[in-house]
Amino acid sequence: MDDLRACEYARLDDLNPVYLDYTGGGLYADSQLRAHLALLSRNVLSNPHSANPTSLAVTRLVEQARAYVLEYFNLRTGCFCNPGAGEVAHGLTKQEMTQCFVDEERMTFEQFLSIIQQHDDKSAGAIRISVGLATNFSDVYRFVEFAKGFLDKQAGEI
Repeated sequence: MDDLRACEYARLDDLNPVYLDYTGGGLYADSQLRAHLALLSRNVLSNPHSANPTSLAVTRLVEQARAYVLEYFNLRTGCFCNPGAGEVAHGLTKQEMTQCFVDEERMTFEQFLSIIQQHDDKSAGAIRISVGLATNFSDVYRFVEFAKGFLDKQAGEI
């Protein structure tokens, strides 16, 4: 991991930035920059939604990238990007949710939880934890130790 960081992410040590990206998804490697610069230097590319040669070149690149992702990754959608899916996943009904929007005043999160938890102690959310290329064993271990502190606790106890 140290060799990878030194080779592909040396700017982290050189620039010492504050980097806030929970997945590391925006942290590009130096080799990615070189490859992208080479691609752009060798081609003229335009909007992929047309039939001219520069657009067709982009369409081919998009199709290649899509095929690569589908071959090597098992992707799925979930509650974190589909409006309403979280409510369905937690069994919240339209009637239960409507109670949260009766008043014109904006309620606090604690008030929202109170209304939702009146119904069979239901939950109003979830936490998603992602790891990425820059994540190491120590990061995961620290998170697991941190998360253990929340076991068997209700929101009001935290």
